[in-house]
Amino acid sequence: MTDPDAPRTLLDAAMPRWHFREHHTRPVPARRGEAVLAALPEVTWSEVPVFAGLLRVGSLGKLRRDPARPVLEDMRASGFRVLARTDDEFVMVAVSGGEEFPAEDDTPGPMEWFRTYAPPGSTKVAFNARVRGGVLSTETRVFAADEPARRAFRAYWMLVRLPGGLVRRELLRAMGRRAGRAGQGPSAPPPTGGRGSGQR
Repeated sequence: MTDPDAPRTLLDAAMPRWHFREHHTRPVPARRGEAVLAALPEVTWSEVPVFAGLLRVGSLGKLRRDPARPVLEDMRASGFRVLARTDDEFVMVAVSGGEEFPAEDDTPGPMEWFRTYAPPGSTKVAFNARVRGGVLSTETRVFAADEPARRAFRAYWMLVRLPGGLVRRELLRAMGRRAGRAGQGPSAPPPTGGRGSGQR
């Protein structure tokens, strides 16, 4: 699906079409926007206990994260990579199958390669964190290349969509708190909630 009314973002450029989507927002003081976004790579597992706990339960207690380790470092180790970043948006992506991303100076470059990546049976995921007009948001999009891939992912999505929403809201809160501790003022007010969708 595409969203013709959405403003053009790095996430739009990376994945203009998707089949599954989750979106959450949290108000932040406009003057703190860049500081809040800059906090994302610094958020540690100790700041997102729900996320860490869900991973531990899902692994039957085998997977324990170092509380002091940044979350994004472990995400990179698991196959995610930072695709693009500006002052107001940060995008990470991953693809099924473990394919290597091209280098920045390759043709096509990482952005074009990811946007067009769709071998049979594959899925790809992109998520962003973005600050605009006093609103911190995170959106996750998933594209499945064909109907078998969509059926397989749909079953998984039904299981993880609710806990995934909890994790995304927790991450937004952690970013706000960390920016606040950095001397940028009080933490943001409670989140406004979120919305998600399956295939449309």
